[in-house]
Amino acid sequence: MAEYFEKEEIHKTEPVHSIVKASLAERAIRNIKQRIYRYFAQNKILNWIQVLPKIIEGINKSKSRIHGMRPIDVTFDNAQEVWERIYGNDYSKKKIKSKLKKGDYVRMSVGKGLFEKGYIPNWGDEILQIENVKNHVQPIRYKVQDDKGERFKGSFYKEELARVKKDADTEYRIEKVIRKRKRPDGTFDLLVKFIGYPEREWIHETQLV
Repeated sequence: MAEYFEKEEIHKTEPVHSIVKASLAERAIRNIKQRIYRYFAQNKILNWIQVLPKIIEGINKSKSRIHGMRPIDVTFDNAQEVWERIYGNDYSKKKIKSKLKKGDYVRMSVGKGLFEKGYIPNWGDEILQIENVKNHVQPIRYKVQDDKGERFKGSFYKEELARVKKDADTEYRIEKVIRKRKRPDGTFDLLVKFIGYPEREWIHETQLV
């Protein structure tokens, strides 16, 4: 290990003060856990070992919203450029483009307690739609509406919204089945309450997954 550090010009430092925290390492681990949990939710399985290399590759090839570069493109040679992008004045003056557009489907963040950490996604189940983009102000803000066209009060930042896909195959989690009624053909309709949605809705039993 010492030879590797010397070869890569890495200077090992061991903190001895109790207030020194491994915040960067903790954030990196949290980032990986967040993506693993999304994989669990999307694929409904808990086996993550075979997908871990793809998750790491995806992180390394994704642009950072802080400095606009991919981790695999950051080297010792361009370290100063990265530093200036993060802390310099020129980078902060650039106009930021909206990452969401009118008509996009999104989920809204569900607030945690102050300083509360965790890798479980903090997003509501209700799928909303971008109704208006206020890109004439910084930071950019968004107006959203529900599937009935009712606007939410106030505006939201990009960090409070997560873009999602919505189509005929989109699945919705059911909180509980309230009652059922029999059809003339012998099948049943179910009155259900979806998680994150205030209203009850009748669905056919074949729609249950």
